[in-house]
Amino acid sequence: DCGYVKEPDPRGEKKLLHAPYCKSREGVAERTAQLFLYREVKSEAIRVLLPLAAVGVPETRASFKAAINLGFRRKFRGNPGHLLIKAVEEPIGSDGDLHRRFLVIYDGVPGGTGYLAELWKRSGSNEGFMEVLQLALDALRACPCRLDPGKDGCYRCLYAYQAQRELPLTSRNLAIELLSSVIARAGDLRNVATLSAISLDSRIESELEQKFLDALRQKAASTPGWGSEEVPRGGKRCWRLQIGQWSWLVEPQVRLGPSEHVSVRSQPDFLLTCLNGPPGTLPVAVFCDGLAFHVCPEAPRGIVGDDVLKRTAIRNSGQFISWSVTWKDVEEFQKGADPRQAPTPFSNLAGNRLRPTFEKAQAGLPWDLVFKGSMGMLLEYLQDPQRSKWERAAQATMAAALLTQPWPTEAALSATRSNLGEPGGQADLAVGESTAQPPALFGWIGQRKWLGVVVRSPAAALKTGKLDQVDALVRLFDDATARKAPNFEESWRAAWNAWNLLQFHQRAEILSTEYLTLAEGEAETSVPGGGSTAGGQEGNLAALLGLVASECRPFLAELAQLGLPLPEPGFEIAGPKGRVVLEAEMAWPDRRLAISLNSEPDAVEAAREAGWTVREWPVGVE
Repeated sequence: DCGYVKEPDPRGEKKLLHAPYCKSREGVAERTAQLFLYREVKSEAIRVLLPLAAVGVPETRASFKAAINLGFRRKFRGNPGHLLIKAVEEPIGSDGDLHRRFLVIYDGVPGGTGYLAELWKRSGSNEGFMEVLQLALDALRACPCRLDPGKDGCYRCLYAYQAQRELPLTSRNLAIELLSSVIARAGDLRNVATLSAISLDSRIESELEQKFLDALRQKAASTPGWGSEEVPRGGKRCWRLQIGQWSWLVEPQVRLGPSEHVSVRSQPDFLLTCLNGPPGTLPVAVFCDGLAFHVCPEAPRGIVGDDVLKRTAIRNSGQFISWSVTWKDVEEFQKGADPRQAPTPFSNLAGNRLRPTFEKAQAGLPWDLVFKGSMGMLLEYLQDPQRSKWERAAQATMAAALLTQPWPTEAALSATRSNLGEPGGQADLAVGESTAQPPALFGWIGQRKWLGVVVRSPAAALKTGKLDQVDALVRLFDDATARKAPNFEESWRAAWNAWNLLQFHQRAEILSTEYLTLAEGEAETSVPGGGSTAGGQEGNLAALLGLVASECRPFLAELAQLGLPLPEPGFEIAGPKGRVVLEAEMAWPDRRLAISLNSEPDAVEAAREAGWTVREWPVGVE
């Protein structure tokens, strides 16, 4: 009752010294209340949305904040100490794993001094906020510390005495990269109602790719006998992973198509190729799938069906295997979460069935592969990529499922499998009758809410160990209603987790509702350029998005939304002698217009000399 402040005391060891007149001194029980003190100031503020959702948050935030302060010092020819910068974030979605990250620049003087208001009024000119960023970029590029390889900033440029705790996170090179990317798109500025409505789907997709790569390299760095290093290859940043005795080349954004014996064109996020593996070792086409971009929960159509089409084509080529990982797969792996908690349709398989089945099949791989999660299973493959072992492991997993009693009758098994193969099949599987007597056709039916799996084998083949006769069907129900459901993500992850293993068995198949309902020719092996119209673009766009780098996808979506012609991906531009001088990221051949991404300047110039207009990424819709 006396108003004295009680300091935090988790152990309860400190006694509160009450005022002499306080009744608590006379034995009356203490009454405490938690108060939040705040001061409301009406002033001016500018909110800046940082181009990231999860990866590299502290470094990006500290470097961009320091760059803005540097720009203010150059703009106002001194240190405007009343302009303060605070970090703020908003959650994206309901799970809270991802956030929109903001820097709020505000004037500490009540009512504001007019500095920020003036910058905002001139934001569309060269004298507004963009000028602050340009001045900061010029100062960073001219700072003498750039000549010292051991320095990534100094007190002449980014470092500030009032931000000592953020110095280890502040990077001149990162600040230059961030400022350059923003200034390059200055001409694309447009009004929006609120930054909170800006989609970060493409950024999350790019961050997932970086997160996946970081996870592999961190695991290699922390495991004895493993390692990683960056290696240039064809003008691209690539990496070499040493996983035990095997060396793997990790190459980003590799196009696959008919020339690689893949019937449907695709562009995996990474291609992992073993440089010294046993004969027949297949390269791994890794796809990093973000929920928002691939499942598209709020859209009438997602991209899962197109994913199934492309990854089935990769498996059927016999030249590669595909591997699918999601944000949560990588996140859980990095956090060291128990991989047995990862969603899989085989979660009910007992070890006392799997272990002896693996031994009998002589798989030569851990019996609990299916419980290692997508990331853990991939590392097992990188350690032991012998194809025959993985085929036997897939067969052994299915055979173990077939030993689970009771068994569905042949009629019930046939009805369920037929249901899974129909476009209008029902997700709520009615298993039907079962029997405790060994049937002539063994079967197993597994289900998660939006996922169904059927495994079958003739009894004679199962008894004699002919596991190549086992067949399996994985069906994901990904219609619009299902994709909106909160628990769809778990089924989606479980489907790809299962397929990462089952793909090694040729009698295994994966389907989805959208895959089954794709109109004939909707996902072509090549995407026509130059002549599409708004009415016929939806299918072309779905195919095209999987063939270009993730940072280009919002640009293509905007083209489709405006009804503009879609380009051809991966277009090869020939010079006067017919030799390819540039592989453009995308092109409109009838207009001789191309967009290049990370191409060598000489190649771009050669294409221009051949009569092409070549724009270098980033570009906007003009």
